[in-house]
Amino acid sequence: MVMQVMTARSGRRVGLLLRDVCNQSAHSITPDHRPFLNPRPAASGHHRGDAAMAHVYEGQPDGRQSDQNIPVSRFRPQYRALTDDEKSLHDAIKAKAVELETLFEQVKPGRYRALGLTALEESVMWTVKELTS
Repeated sequence: MVMQVMTARSGRRVGLLLRDVCNQSAHSITPDHRPFLNPRPAASGHHRGDAAMAHVYEGQPDGRQSDQNIPVSRFRPQYRALTDDEKSLHDAIKAKAVELETLFEQVKPGRYRALGLTALEESVMWTVKELTS
């Protein structure tokens, strides 16, 4: 599997191979496959040295979150704080998406299932973007 990932020329084929690796159970993945599952190091609460990062979910907004109403921007240099109702709706949307993802994954692997999962990801992304704008 690793050799195929390293020698495949098509980005799409590489994506399918990585997806196949990711869908294996943790017990069937050899140590050689693990770097492909999470290429980034685990989050440690630190970034670039010893500077601690603020944790937005613990009520400590960092510079990316504004405490004021900010104009809607295509690129959102800052995010507005969500109300409690908006947070609840956000969580409900994500929870339902996980339920649908679980159902979709019961279908045999193939192109159409992959397209369905991509459409689900896109619909959740755009809906959450509207909610948080």
